Amino acid sequence: MKRTLPWYALGHFAVDFLCAFLIFGRMSGLLHWTELALVYNFCAFALQMPLGILADRLGRNRLCSVLGGALVLLAAIFSVPWLTAVLAGLGNALYHVGGGRETLLQTRNYGPLGIFVAPGAVGIFLGSLWRDLPLAGIVAGGLLALCALALLRLSKDEVPSPTVFSPPAPRNLGLLLALFLVVLLRSLVGMTMVSPWKTGIYVVLGAVLGASGKALGGFAADRFGGKLAGGVSLLLAAALFLFPECPMCGILAGLLFNMSMPITLGDSARLLPGGEGFSFGLLTFALFLGFLPAQWGFSLSGAQGAVLSFLSGVGLFLYSRRRLSCSL
Repeated sequence: MKRTLPWYALGHFAVDFLCAFLIFGRMSGLLHWTELALVYNFCAFALQMPLGILADRLGRNRLCSVLGGALVLLAAIFSVPWLTAVLAGLGNALYHVGGGRETLLQTRNYGPLGIFVAPGAVGIFLGSLWRDLPLAGIVAGGLLALCALALLRLSKDEVPSPTVFSPPAPRNLGLLLALFLVVLLRSLVGMTMVSPWKTGIYVVLGAVLGASGKALGGFAADRFGGKLAGGVSLLLAAALFLFPECPMCGILAGLLFNMSMPITLGDSARLLPGGEGFSFGLLTFALFLGFLPAQWGFSLSGAQGAVLSFLSGVGLFLYSRRRLSCSL
């Protein structure tokens, strides 16, 4: 894991950068941009679930991510909008599944999961920010090619890890549903809440610290447990969301709000042994569902975002208590 995690994390940044660069840059002025964005997000997030099942069966995580990176690079080469959207989305999905599955299999800690997922948020932000700079896209493509080649070389040493997913025990269905709803609510708030403070330098600080929250959440969970790191951070974020006009409150809320991501990813995989790829895709499907209201123009106020963040935090607390009772 020490050999592959840096490449997975760096490649995750490059994949998300290039996808954002293509969707918000090359396609943003097109007549059917809304539909293209929907197709991309469906391929990138909803399809991770079936692709995760396939990855579990094949057990070749590094090759899966290499193929994903190659598809994103092909998407950058083609100029056919619909083909670009599909290739970029499928490539993004395959890269996430491969890297996420190997991280879940190689460690029981949350920290590495946070390291893997955090760079993606920075990539999306910078890719959309520099969408009109062709050189930025070229550099991101070169970085992605480098990471894909490194993972391809490391794939020669990979021991295949095929697994067969078994349906979760009945007592775990409620726990899995709780995690799914937490991710769905987190996606809904992140995608639709109106934040008046997002101007100037505060946008940059919000993006960087929000991504840092994902990594911080993983290490905090390893140190204090998922209940404190996940539940408390969401409850604190809910309190800060009540002050949408205050930039520092919004920035800190974003950091705290993202801390639960590696916790939900790690715990869902533990509830679905043998289905690590599927569990990763299951939660990205929740992300996709949370994206849909934003696609249709739905928005949340700070108070509404606070309520949903509060419910997510309470959900993680209840999940933690139930998990303890089930393990006794």
